[in-house]
Amino acid sequence: MENWVHMFFECSWTAPVWAGLIYHGFPHRLAHTIPLDSQAFDFIVHAPTGLRFALWFLWVERNNRVFGKPSSSPYTVVRDILTFFKWWQETRRRANRLMDGARRDSSSRTVTWNPYYCKGMILHTDGSSLGNPGPSGFGVVLRTHEGAWIEGISGNIGIGDNSLAEVVAILEGLNLALARRCTTLTCYSDSQEALRLIQSASAVNHVMGGLLMNIRDKISLIGNVRFFHIWREGNSVADILVRRGAKEEAFFTTWAYPPDDLLTPLAKDAALFPYMRS
Repeated sequence: MENWVHMFFECSWTAPVWAGLIYHGFPHRLAHTIPLDSQAFDFIVHAPTGLRFALWFLWVERNNRVFGKPSSSPYTVVRDILTFFKWWQETRRRANRLMDGARRDSSSRTVTWNPYYCKGMILHTDGSSLGNPGPSGFGVVLRTHEGAWIEGISGNIGIGDNSLAEVVAILEGLNLALARRCTTLTCYSDSQEALRLIQSASAVNHVMGGLLMNIRDKISLIGNVRFFHIWREGNSVADILVRRGAKEEAFFTTWAYPPDDLLTPLAKDAALFPYMRS
């Protein structure tokens, strides 16, 4: 009675096929390590994909020979297996490139509130000027790395521009972190200009030099502070507070509890909701 090892590997017409495949560097496994018919299914299921292709072509050719249908020479079978295997490899490579591109495109178009998954306290700051220059305000939100509210600040700084408002927001955020005895802080700002000024060697000569040096003093007092730029969509909670600050008369308003219009954005942030970039 014919068994599967003989049918696929040991009969007279399959041996030249395997010899041709091995000659062309085709990946294979020796069936002699699986001697029992009861193990054939498990062997085929877990075999490398290329080997499964070869077994399929051999099975079709075997049936053609058994049932008197037109059959192919071993050379033709080898050619068909290699052609199909190369087509499959190229199709898989193209599919992987498409998926990689889709993943990169998706990640570049979305942002979360803590995109670097930093630990410790997380500070979001934002500044805005209605008119630039015009009535300006700032917003600050301090949370745990899990998204739990610690405290928020909003305020009006009078007439100014966006750069001033952003720098003041960072300074007030650092003051808040110090008041909360923070020793490890991650600060997110959507202002690349403000972050550049803080790290600039010539900050002391800048028109906002006093504010910038004050920020550096606060950083040294906290100890471990990291700054990251974040896209505006990931900074939505600070953006909501800055709009309040620019419109209110009070220079400084402390939010021990989040205002109602922040509850939904805070819940989304805690769930790592991905915001689409506009």
